[in-house]
Amino acid sequence: MGTTRILTVPFALGLALTAVAVTGPASASAPAVPAPAPAGETVLTNKDHGRTVTVNSGDVVTVRLTGSRTPGATWVWSKPVTGDFWVLLPTGSSASPDGSVTADFRAGEAGTTTVGSSGRCVPDAGHVCAQVILPWKVTVVVK
Repeated sequence: MGTTRILTVPFALGLALTAVAVTGPASASAPAVPAPAPAGETVLTNKDHGRTVTVNSGDVVTVRLTGSRTPGATWVWSKPVTGDFWVLLPTGSSASPDGSVTADFRAGEAGTTTVGSSGRCVPDAGHVCAQVILPWKVTVVVK
């Protein structure tokens, strides 16, 4: 019975010392590790057609094209696409019933590419639309 008491004390003391060594003393604080810089974001809209924008690798490029209603029709945008997936990687997109579309891209390798979409008229029942396509294109330079 005496042996059990002698082994229990060193075992319990060893556990306590191990906990302090692993977690550190209660008063010590871990050294501050700087958080990575957040990626920049560039938002492109209908009025940016024809522009050239410059972004950094890792930045987010968001395209938000707004559809519109006219009597008897909705003008809708196609899903924006990139010309080079290595320079501008698509990460997600969505479309809404009002003709608007949103697409996100992540700037990758250094280079130049385009991102584009096209708008078209979708007639309501009993109406017709002109066969017109509205182009939208932006040149993106990734550094």
